[in-house]
Amino acid sequence: MKATLKTPFNGTIGKVFDHVKFANIYNFFNRAIRLKPNFWRGYFHRGNDFMNMRKRQRARDDFNFIFEFCRDSLDRLYEHIIRGCIFELDKHEEEYRHQQQNKYKKNGDNNPEVDEQLQKTLGACTAKAQEQYRLALEIDPNNYHANYFLGFTLSDEKKFIESIAYYEKAASVAPFNPYVFALFANITNFFVVIISCVAYSNIAYAYQQMTQYDKATEFYQKSLEAFPR
Repeated sequence: MKATLKTPFNGTIGKVFDHVKFANIYNFFNRAIRLKPNFWRGYFHRGNDFMNMRKRQRARDDFNFIFEFCRDSLDRLYEHIIRGCIFELDKHEEEYRHQQQNKYKKNGDNNPEVDEQLQKTLGACTAKAQEQYRLALEIDPNNYHANYFLGFTLSDEKKFIESIAYYEKAASVAPFNPYVFALFANITNFFVVIISCVAYSNIAYAYQQMTQYDKATEFYQKSLEAFPR
């Protein structure tokens, strides 16, 4: 059954990234920031696009800009969410640094104590990110970003059952942000569709990792059906 799931999984993820085209969406948020230089939501969304494109320093720059120059307009809810994103950046950067240090080492040359310390560091970053997302959900249990990001971190820890609950919530709460998308009405409906599709894909992936292949297939299909024809 695993072999039969390979095609829908790869096809779904391929379609997601083919349709989203993060670099193109990034240009829309650039335009928003040019129109309103202290528009923190523009920096937040662009920072998330940079994270998706693995341009982590640029993502960090956007998040830091919000805290430095847009603090007066930033609400408490998104302060927690952005802090969570920064902790995730810390984790990814620590992983990347470790990979570069061990790039040319042969198998068996790694120091177990160093590897153990790395896992503790990565675990601490994840725990801090999750704490921020949970604090955000205490303010607004229906917030798409907090549910989605918390689900993502739980999935990353292989806590798939917990992650599915948050992904399902994210997919169900109509993720429409009028502050950002009012500037770009022509892409609003499309972007909402993409958000739902990615959430369904992640639910499917979680079920696949738990070898619940019927449920995985069901949610991959939902993900595919979310795309406009």
